[in-house]
Amino acid sequence: MSKYIIRLIILAPILMAFECEDDDTTGTFVFNDYKINVTPQYSFSINDTIWIDGKVSSMAFDTAINDSIFPGWSQGDHISIMKFIQPTQSSNCKDAIDNFELITELGNISFLPICENGQMTIQSEINTDSLNYSYRIGLKALNIGDFVLSWNNSSVTNTNRNEYILDDYPLEFHPNQLGFNKCGKVSWRFVNESDKEFYFKVE
Repeated sequence: MSKYIIRLIILAPILMAFECEDDDTTGTFVFNDYKINVTPQYSFSINDTIWIDGKVSSMAFDTAINDSIFPGWSQGDHISIMKFIQPTQSSNCKDAIDNFELITELGNISFLPICENGQMTIQSEINTDSLNYSYRIGLKALNIGDFVLSWNNSSVTNTNRNEYILDDYPLEFHPNQLGFNKCGKVSWRFVNESDKEFYFKVE
């Protein structure tokens, strides 16, 4: 009996080492950012639709093997829709998804339960050639105003993103910044350091 216990004591660290090694091989996926294209206009009318097309590589980097692989799924893309307001000390735009009718042509839309009017998540679909995941959604304008679309990790490829709309809404204590008021919580982003926004008017 004592020999059996001694063997277990000797073998336990070796078995645990193999188990840890297996855990390490699962690795972590690092996904690419979406590339975004928005209908290239400065101004829209009520009932016009602003189209948003997103595309991302179907490959992801696996840190366990230090190489790119096809994981078989993609991360969702996070979009905020904000309407410019008379600037306060801290913010110059607030959550405004409810100013648009959402149209899904490719992909699916879901919402953050803590702030449904501030941010939505778009799940894309794999292309027929399996090289990319894509989505296409429309925003049908319901109200007039100045708006900004903002992404968390994507980049807008439009040559003109109409940043000059922000000039009408300066923040005294946060110059050249967007002050997002999402459901009462404010965050900031420097405009000249970001390619994650697209600005437009509904007139």
